[in-house]
Amino acid sequence: MFFSITRSLHWLLATTLLAAVGATFYFSLNHPITADLAMLHYSAWLINEKNFVLYRDIFDINFPAPYLFHSILGNALGYEALPLRWVDLVLLASLGFASWKIISPLSKPAAITGFSLFCLLYWVNGGEFVLERDVLALIPAALAFAIVCDNKITKNIIILSGVLTAIACSMKPNTIVMMPVLLWVLHSNCAGKKIITIALFLLSMLFVALIPFSWAITQGGLDSFVDIYRHYLPIYANSRYDLWHYSSSRTLADAAFSIRTMGRNIATSCSTWTTLDKVFTSQE
Repeated sequence: MFFSITRSLHWLLATTLLAAVGATFYFSLNHPITADLAMLHYSAWLINEKNFVLYRDIFDINFPAPYLFHSILGNALGYEALPLRWVDLVLLASLGFASWKIISPLSKPAAITGFSLFCLLYWVNGGEFVLERDVLALIPAALAFAIVCDNKITKNIIILSGVLTAIACSMKPNTIVMMPVLLWVLHSNCAGKKIITIALFLLSMLFVALIPFSWAITQGGLDSFVDIYRHYLPIYANSRYDLWHYSSSRTLADAAFSIRTMGRNIATSCSTWTTLDKVFTSQE
C-alpha cells in the first residue's frame, strides 16, 4: 500500500511538471532572439544574405558546425524568432525520447521528471540558452547514448551513433569525452567483430565531422581559421585558467598549416613539371 501511494505521488509529480513544461513553452513563443542565438543567427544571415565568409569576415574561435546549422535554418525558415521556437520544441522532444529510452527501464516517472526539470530551467530563463552550442551538442550526445542502450547493436546503430557523436563534437568539442564511453558500450554489446564495430563507428564519425569544415573551406575561410588557431587562440587560452586544455590547439593548427603548405608545394611542383614537359615536347 505504501509503495503504491509513493508511486502514485511520483507519477503526479511527473505529470504536473510535464504540464508546466507545456505552459512554459507556450509563453516562450514570445521570447525574442537573445544571447548566443542572436550572434549565431545574425552571423548566419550575414553568411547567407550578405556573402560574409566565416573566420575571414566573422571572427570566432569556435568550430563551423553551429554556423552551418544556423545557416541551414536561415535558408529554410527565415530569421524570425517564432520558427526557431518550434525547432527548439522538436529538439527538446528528441531529448525527451533519449531521456525515456535511457531512464525509463529504471523508473518511468524519473524519466519524465528529469526531462521536465531540464525543460523548465531551459525555457524559464527567457531564451538565454535557446539553440546555443551546449544544447546543440547535448541533444545528439543524449540520442547517441539512447540508441546504444539497446542490447541489439546492429550496423545501422553503429553508424548512427557515430554520426550523432560527430554532430555533438562538432557543436562543442568538449563532448569528445563521451566517445570512449560509447566505444566501450558498443564493444561490450556488439555480437560481431569488435574491431569492425569500432572502425565503422570511427569512420562514420570522421565523415560527418569533416562536413562543416568542408563547408568552411568552400566558403574560403580555411586560411583565416588556421590563422586564428595559430596566433590568437594560444593568447586567449593563456589569459584564462579554465581554458588550459586549448593550448594544444596551436599544435593542431601548426599541423594543419604544415599539411596545407605541403599540399600547395606538391601542387606547384606538379604544375612546374607539367609546364616543363610541354616546353620540351614543343621543342622536339
